[in-house]
Amino acid sequence: MANNIKTNRFMMVGAGASYGQHKKYYPPLGKDLAFNLRVAIPSFIKIEQRLNKMCGEDFEAWLSSFLDRPEEFTHILWCVSKYFSMFSNLPEDSLYLKFIKNINEEIILHTTFSSLNYESLLELALRKHGYYLNWGAIPYQDNFNDHELRDKTIPFFKPHGSSHFMAENWQVGAVVSDSSSRIIGNTYIEDPKKMKNNNNRLSVISAYEPNKSTPLNTDFIDTIRTNLFKVVESSKIALIIGVSYRPDDIFIQKLIRTLFMNKVPIGYVGTEDERDKYFKAYRDFEPNIYYLGLFEDSTINETIKFLEQDIVL
Repeated sequence: MANNIKTNRFMMVGAGASYGQHKKYYPPLGKDLAFNLRVAIPSFIKIEQRLNKMCGEDFEAWLSSFLDRPEEFTHILWCVSKYFSMFSNLPEDSLYLKFIKNINEEIILHTTFSSLNYESLLELALRKHGYYLNWGAIPYQDNFNDHELRDKTIPFFKPHGSSHFMAENWQVGAVVSDSSSRIIGNTYIEDPKKMKNNNNRLSVISAYEPNKSTPLNTDFIDTIRTNLFKVVESSKIALIIGVSYRPDDIFIQKLIRTLFMNKVPIGYVGTEDERDKYFKAYRDFEPNIYYLGLFEDSTINETIKFLEQDIVL
């Protein structure tokens, strides 16, 4: 599938992008995830009680303590995916919508998009503007795309999976896994707006722990990652929005290292502190990384200008 993708621009978003896309309707950053889970998913409190350890601001470190507890590990995966699936309505004044609206369509059609987020806000913005998403792997069934829009297909890769990637017939309580599991099955791409009847189904997501292991439908995510890497290898311009430096996330660092090794100009949107972490970690490659500011209304035009710049071959 990657061989059929002809793009020369790459854009990747992380939690900071979805957090910054709206002032009131946004998923939390990792440090606030446990608090929000307790409010929205009462069973998460019961999990903490059974484990006899409350989760603090470092969700990844907390979950890493229970990788050998399959039933609880699987239930935590369900809680996380269930929570992020609740973000299914994109506000009309979302920065994602404004951002996509103002990018030249020809540029979008030559850009590979990637989201590290479990929610589907950027996908919804692209669909609303009439684009058809190539997921980087072939699902058993795709209930997200409008199949009449294939002439405006763009590659969209989620290497950490998604709350709207559903594992066929697998429900919490019926299937258990740990971080080393590689359970294979069919994957359905669902419409986030129509997932109310999926209360007990398990999503195909990577665990919210440093290594981002993917125990369910592992082959589906592995295919996405393989094809994404092939596309990134040929990218000439990269835009990274709200992706914090996480050295333990081996695959994402492999992507970014490849961009630096290939001397690809990278526009970074987020905090200056996070930009500096990337620069220090990869300084031996003399990285071409440009700071564009935070993801907010005042920086959108400059961010789009970076993505649309002429490519020097």
